[in-house]
Amino acid sequence: FGSAISRIRVDFAHDPRVDVSGPSGAAAFDITDLGRGETPTADGESSTAGSAEALTGNGQDSPIDRLGSNNEAGGLPKQTLRSAVVVLTLNAALGGFLFGYDTGVVSGAMLQIKTPSQGLGALTSTEQEIIVSSTVAAAVVGSLVSGALQKNLVFGRKAMIIIGSVLFTIGALAMAVSWSVLSLTAGRSVVGIAVGIVSHAVPLYISECVPARFRGSLNTVNNVFIVFGQVIASLICCAFARAHVKQGWRWMLGLGGVPSLLMILGFAFLPESPRYILQKGGGSEKALQEAEQVLTRLRGRRDRESVEAELREAQSDVEACQRASLSLIGLLSPRHIRRALALGVFLQLLQQLVGVNTLMYYSATILQMSFSSGDELCAGEVADEVPFTKHTNVTVAAIETDVDAGVTEICLTSLVALAQLVGTFAGMCLVDRCGRRPLLLVSLSGVTVSLFLLGLAFHPMGVKMQGAPLAAMVLYLVFFGAGLAPLPWILNSEIYPLEAKSVCIGFATAANWIANFVVAATFMDLAEALSTDAVCPLAHPDGAFWLYTLVAAIGLAILIFKMPETKGLCLDEIVALFA
Repeated sequence: FGSAISRIRVDFAHDPRVDVSGPSGAAAFDITDLGRGETPTADGESSTAGSAEALTGNGQDSPIDRLGSNNEAGGLPKQTLRSAVVVLTLNAALGGFLFGYDTGVVSGAMLQIKTPSQGLGALTSTEQEIIVSSTVAAAVVGSLVSGALQKNLVFGRKAMIIIGSVLFTIGALAMAVSWSVLSLTAGRSVVGIAVGIVSHAVPLYISECVPARFRGSLNTVNNVFIVFGQVIASLICCAFARAHVKQGWRWMLGLGGVPSLLMILGFAFLPESPRYILQKGGGSEKALQEAEQVLTRLRGRRDRESVEAELREAQSDVEACQRASLSLIGLLSPRHIRRALALGVFLQLLQQLVGVNTLMYYSATILQMSFSSGDELCAGEVADEVPFTKHTNVTVAAIETDVDAGVTEICLTSLVALAQLVGTFAGMCLVDRCGRRPLLLVSLSGVTVSLFLLGLAFHPMGVKMQGAPLAAMVLYLVFFGAGLAPLPWILNSEIYPLEAKSVCIGFATAANWIANFVVAATFMDLAEALSTDAVCPLAHPDGAFWLYTLVAAIGLAILIFKMPETKGLCLDEIVALFA
């Protein structure tokens, strides 16, 4: 994590327009300063920003009234990257870690869950599918609920993230002590609601708290944590499987509650989003002062010009919210909002429908197919050692004996997740340098080619080189991680006006989870139905990957004509792109 943030700081340090050093001689940043409303000063002491005199002067106009247009280019003034913003981003991005950990842990945990000796008994394929997909289905509900509650100003970004963290902790404990398929499914459903809430609220919170210049890179940190959570989950599953810990799956699932507890503690010291403060307070003077306190703590007293410009922009958005209709139809009736929502939903659907989670949920299955000659799979001689393997014909003893054979595939899944992490780091360094549009188009082009090669590697008459499917999977995830993984979340946090942001992000996030569920529930059936090998379709899922190739190619063609560039634009300028 430290190297990722250092990379951001190095990237921007060479730019003379950006100051990443902070106030000269300032005391080291303390996270508790965010909660107390204090900002380190040059002499090392903490001063409290927020008195009426400090904010408005002695009977003078408010800061917003005193603002002038001092940026001739039309954008925000020079903005700085301070330790306060980095700490806030890292704490918020723990929500991404929860998302990734839950995605990555189920494949390895299922090995023991479905064994009579250590798990819940010899589970059927349907029971396994229910256990896994229940989290995805519940996440749809969580994202929609999060959007509705924030749109109606019931809870803010910070409160929803804390609620999601609490629910994740409860769900992780419930999974760890579950005694039946029903109780385990209930625990995973609670976790799913939490993941849906957090996946909706975290990108929104980060985008509203960080400077516009760093919005892309710091939102990518959230995606880095998602992928890092997947890597850690696969390593933990591998460690418990190799150590032969009795009922180790309980530890695998229960350990997810640790980062959620850390997130709860961290957010006790973090501020609410300044835009939400203004929106909740209706743009009142009290809300304006509180929002200015938050921005001053995050930007620093020396970055007064940026603080005032952001306040003016946010105040303008709040006034637009007050004039807008509160009904759903009224919110979505403006053409620019519908166009932005169409793009946001399309990006989230495309992210999932190119089949990325087949390589997350089914990575061990795919690796088993690639390492097998196919005869064992078709003859039903391979133990049901990997989730969702439907073509099995073995005894309980064979299952228990062959668990060790599946450990290799489970451990190799960490390499698959690591490939996406490498791509994500590349994307984090490039997103604010190259721009959103070129990075997304290059990423999607690489995904299209990689999916075609992956299908070719599984074709009966295709590539016969050992390890070719694994190489294609790694190539796919590097390209995916660099652009298609973070950019749908970044763009959805950028392209909506404030009055519609919570609802639109809720719809887009729900679309992501629905597509995720469709992919998770259909891959094994598609792998068999679309295989070009009529004799042994299970060992040659080439047709399924070529279907994903077609989806990626169509998406690429559409985005070439419809994808705008939002790099370096303030929120008002981005909204104007869709007018």
